[in-house]
Amino acid sequence: MLAGSLNIAVAQDPVFNQYLQSGAYLNPALAGTANTLDKDAAARVGLQYRNQWGRDIAFNTGLFQYDQSIGVNYSNVGLYVLNDVAGDGNFTTTQANAVYAYQTPFKRGKWSAQYGLSLGYRNQGINAAKLRFEDQIDYTQGTVRNTAEIIPSNRKGNADVGAGAVVFNEYFQAGLAVHNITKPAYDYAGVVDNRIPRRYTLHTGGVIVLRNVEKNQYTALHVQGMAMLQGAFSQMNMGMALANNEFSFGMGHRRAWYQANNADAVIVNIGFIIKSLRLNYSYEHTVSQLSAWSPRTHELGISLLLNRKGFTAPMRNGFPM
Repeated sequence: MLAGSLNIAVAQDPVFNQYLQSGAYLNPALAGTANTLDKDAAARVGLQYRNQWGRDIAFNTGLFQYDQSIGVNYSNVGLYVLNDVAGDGNFTTTQANAVYAYQTPFKRGKWSAQYGLSLGYRNQGINAAKLRFEDQIDYTQGTVRNTAEIIPSNRKGNADVGAGAVVFNEYFQAGLAVHNITKPAYDYAGVVDNRIPRRYTLHTGGVIVLRNVEKNQYTALHVQGMAMLQGAFSQMNMGMALANNEFSFGMGHRRAWYQANNADAVIVNIGFIIKSLRLNYSYEHTVSQLSAWSPRTHELGISLLLNRKGFTAPMRNGFPM
């Protein structure tokens, strides 16, 4: 997201409500966490779309991701491509990253740790044709003149690096990730050293199994939370959902917590599992002072297991989702 002028700008990366379904984007250490109980390679492809606020000032974000575990050697690989459009095409970001994660089971108990690294390319820019400068304005007729301003470049491309780690057992997980480690530059006017701030994310979640007849017949309560900090921006999500092998329904809450302690939105999540296909929908209703201008947000998610007949349980090799 971008706000401000060419000289001073503040940027924040897109954040999905269904953040565990965009695992490798949330935390590189989550690559390969497709839901399966065995140790064979599990491949997953996913799509997510988020329409934030649903107006001409909306942010439209799409994410494609692929990840898979590689057999019994505890390695996981993945990639994701993200495209974010702010407003009526005023500011766009395209990002492509490859991800690698490695799992190390602990010698005692059923705990494991997984570590991930993300390397990619980030390209973002402004639509110079939609910018308005003072020399274009006639104060009786409006914006009617051509500008003499020269923008050296309307797009910037930079390397993107992220890293993360997660610890888990069969009922609990907690992870930490940092993105934009190199703080990519995005100064278009050539006068200010504007950079994307590092994004820090802490996430956790747990599964309380209420009924477990067999590996593909279960009922469970999912509880999860996420806190993100990027420069002056902050976000905290908390929620829970009741799920079985075919359907899930949950409620959540989003708020800002750093430098501003205010409620932002209430969230309803609905999910369906049809064999190897998972469908998710989220509706967010704004409860802050922005509610009159940006009342609602919609998010859709689709994930497909490519080499499995179906999702088998609420956790993969003991990883709660």
